[in-house]
Amino acid sequence: MNKKGFTLVELMISMFIFAIVMLGLIAGTTLVKKISLRNMLRNAAVNIASEEANRIRGMNFGSVSDVCSNTCDPASANPDCIVRKRFRNFNNNFGRSIDVSIGSNPDIKEVSIEICWKAYDKSYSYTTETIIKDVD
Repeated sequence: MNKKGFTLVELMISMFIFAIVMLGLIAGTTLVKKISLRNMLRNAAVNIASEEANRIRGMNFGSVSDVCSNTCDPASANPDCIVRKRFRNFNNNFGRSIDVSIGSNPDIKEVSIEICWKAYDKSYSYTTETIIKDVD
């Protein structure tokens, strides 16, 4: 017997295999998008912290003080405590906390900058530290 074509069972099995493969590809694509967005937000936080450190380094030594000390919250009502950045089609709020402490030498201030954000119901933060010296 020489039959040409596919039976209904063969067609259903091939469609089932195709559906499983497509589900795997969709899940992989979703995971890649999440990771990409999380990395973009982390890079933005690093850039914000760097900008803050440069801004503080350019300030007068006497005017460097705490901003939103010990409370990094991207949902804060205080506009001094948040930084808004736009990504693709959405805005994201980053919390900002700047803690300043005087070192062992009164001409030196240690500045800790924390930037925090939320993504996919998880909280993340990035902290950097710098030291500034009074040049007067």
